[in-house]
Amino acid sequence: MSRLPASFLWFLSLVGSLTGCEQPASFKWQLQSQATPTSIDFIELKKMVANIKLMSNGRLDISAHHGGVITGGPDIYTAVKDGRIQMGSGWPNWWSGQHPAWAVMNAGPFDFMNLDASMMFFLAGNGTKLANELALPDGVVWRPAWWPGMEFGLLSAHPVTGIKDL
Repeated sequence: MSRLPASFLWFLSLVGSLTGCEQPASFKWQLQSQATPTSIDFIELKKMVANIKLMSNGRLDISAHHGGVITGGPDIYTAVKDGRIQMGSGWPNWWSGQHPAWAVMNAGPFDFMNLDASMMFFLAGNGTKLANELALPDGVVWRPAWWPGMEFGLLSAHPVTGIKDL
């Protein structure tokens, strides 16, 4: 019989020690995109936020909004700066009103109008560092997120979703 009270006391101490445990903090963020709801850019953003929610075990829940839902493209930077949204995805040239140097941080900085040169500038060179020299004083962290290729993209008379469509 003495074994039962000892087991019971052990169980009570275990339960008592767990009462002080807190759930990890969770976060709900808004992500405003410039993209239309049916664009590949926005579809991929929705996949990204679903992956983030899964990888964070639901602790970081980001709601992606297509262009104009919370704010428009030119206002995305200011919306992040002012805390109206926590994330934004847009065209840096729109933000040249914040600082004229944003005009050269667009998809083809310094006329690097090809994917490789642009990626080298931002990822291997100092492009991201330079962009953050503009953004950090406003409390904004900038990261390169996607490369659409040429400034206005490519056009096709038929949908192309893979090699088989070519």
